[in-house]
Amino acid sequence: MKRILAVVLSLVFIVSLCMSGLAEGGPGMGQPPQGGPGAGMGNPPDGMGGPGGMAEGDVASTGNAMNTSGLIDVAGGTVTADDSLVGATENADGTITISGISYESGDYSATLLSASDSDVFLTGANIAMNVDEAVSGNESAGTATYVDSGTLTISDSNIEVNGAGRYTVAATGTATMVVEDSVIVAGGDAGAEGNTTSISEPASNAGLLISGNSRANFSVGQTHTFYYDSLCVADGWAALSTDSATGSGLEFVA
Repeated sequence: MKRILAVVLSLVFIVSLCMSGLAEGGPGMGQPPQGGPGAGMGNPPDGMGGPGGMAEGDVASTGNAMNTSGLIDVAGGTVTADDSLVGATENADGTITISGISYESGDYSATLLSASDSDVFLTGANIAMNVDEAVSGNESAGTATYVDSGTLTISDSNIEVNGAGRYTVAATGTATMVVEDSVIVAGGDAGAEGNTTSISEPASNAGLLISGNSRANFSVGQTHTFYYDSLCVADGWAALSTDSATGSGLEFVA
């Protein structure tokens, strides 16, 4: 009888100890450690927008703020671009097709295509955006394509972007992005850091022990991203990267 009573008391003590740990945010189902997994990604290190938190304008950044203003801008089905840069076709069903574009740039801050509230098809593109000089931590980071609403479909294309803190293709907000029969590369021949040596290496949540300098795919918010028969490569961090889901969450299929 004494042995049974001792076991019962021991169990009561253990349960009380566990409940105390839960109430104080200890291991188990209590509050996670500051900045640790499940803590809303915590606070990024000083001086960085940080993939764990949203930068100004609700666009997460690997370090430098992303430039969301494209040289080709498609908004509400209307295309704004220099005719010498691209020829876009406005189709009868309201979609936009951009075919056969060939573009090279050494400008770290350049963003080629930005799209919102539109259905855009980018097909047969050859894009190489390789940094040719060092930049400071204050420069905005360009990306090859950026979409924050509507749908962007990339097909039969080769797209390469290098330089620390940049993305190759990015989807934010409520956008849908589809990549078909294409090659998406962050890094390339010059390496992911390129000539951006004055930018400190960005880091994600310290508690997750994740860090790096570039991402090929960047999908956040309530986006829907689909990859079919494509190759996605990142020299310096993440290839098929997702981050900072909002609302009902994001969808990613590859």
